Amino acid sequence: MRSSRIHLWEDSVLYKEPGTIERTAWHQDMGYFHCVGDKVCTMWCPLDSVTLDSGSVRFVVGSHLWPDLYQPNLFVSSMVIPGTEGSVMPDVEAMARENKCQIVTFDTEAGDVTIHHARTIHGAGPNTSSRSRRAISLRYCGDDAVYLTRPGSPAKAHHHNIVEGAELHNDDCPIVWSRG
Repeated sequence: MRSSRIHLWEDSVLYKEPGTIERTAWHQDMGYFHCVGDKVCTMWCPLDSVTLDSGSVRFVVGSHLWPDLYQPNLFVSSMVIPGTEGSVMPDVEAMARENKCQIVTFDTEAGDVTIHHARTIHGAGPNTSSRSRRAISLRYCGDDAVYLTRPGSPAKAHHHNIVEGAELHNDDCPIVWSRG
């Protein structure tokens, strides 16, 4: 991340029941965050073994370098959240078929960790297995992140002191690591 400090932005618990037919729609995490910066990432840690049939996460290689920030969606649907800003998410599956992008996925074991940039396009398949798919997700911001209101994106209850353009502060986003 090449940052002098790292702030915790938020944490989440993610759960897909066995037999879930809904996919997690293609999205970028950054569109949901009320901040901006290049040093922003998501850590995803499964609590169960995850395979393609239980809904492994799929990533679009290099998409964090694409110029567009895409409108956030409802996760189980590609329908965008009303009132949000950004570009329309392209048809990633069609792009992959036309060799315009590459999609990768990994089987993971409980306790493994994947880390991706907040602008990386990713999603997940359905959980057609008989096993639960549970994971925790932590989002981190580096020293270049500042608050930015994103119209229509859900606000976090603990982010109540947002001042547009201000650096992140410990009340809302504690420092979890600092250099020296």
